[in-house]
Amino acid sequence: MEGLTGMRAVVLLFLLSAACVSGAAEMRSWTLVDGQTFEARYLSVLGRNVLMENGKGTQKKIALEQFSADDREFFELENPPEFKMGIRKKSKLRQFSSRFGPRSIDGIPVVQLYTFGARVEKRSAGDYNHEVNIEIFVIGAQLRHNNKYILLDRQTSSFVPSKENKHSHEFWGPKTVRVEEYAINYYESRGKKYDTYLIILTDKRGKVIATKTPSKWLLENLENLKNLPVGSFMDTTCTRVYPGRPKAELY
Repeated sequence: MEGLTGMRAVVLLFLLSAACVSGAAEMRSWTLVDGQTFEARYLSVLGRNVLMENGKGTQKKIALEQFSADDREFFELENPPEFKMGIRKKSKLRQFSSRFGPRSIDGIPVVQLYTFGARVEKRSAGDYNHEVNIEIFVIGAQLRHNNKYILLDRQTSSFVPSKENKHSHEFWGPKTVRVEEYAINYYESRGKKYDTYLIILTDKRGKVIATKTPSKWLLENLENLKNLPVGSFMDTTCTRVYPGRPKAELY
């Protein structure tokens, strides 16, 4: 009880200082385990302490266990662990003509049948007993047309890292994605190919906590990407466009 009484005095002093300044957008109310509330800005978690700042800019450390369960959950969500992420893909080649090896000069396509998924693993120490939502975007490219891309697949899943699942989760989409390529002569191909991906992790609040992609333009234009239906053609701003037309051939 002495520790709590001492903490009460610190918080009361902190509260009186904060009351001198009002209207700060980042200020919010916090609750201690004894029901006392105060206004402050959250800065960071330092070990078992929370660093707070009042309206006058004075910083104080308050023990994490002194906060209510709801506030402790907030701090946990604001400090997500590190995650290792990777795209998963399985493919099966369906070759309709083998007259000229892996491509057909007759224009008969070679088809790759893909199934896409992802694997996510919590890598940092400590418990994180909160749901992690996973969303993947799989992007293809139109051959012979620069900056013409296709949203091949989009999948979602979720998990709570735990000892039972070894703090990891792997999932596969239920659909097979068909990607065709065909040759019009010995050295030139047309059609589509798998190109890149984007993985987004969000917490229970919908806040992004981790991302992975080889193509930064996908992340930079995420809101546009989210509005595209699967199968859409797009440019590097993730704006929907028409597919590129075949170029005229000279004979």
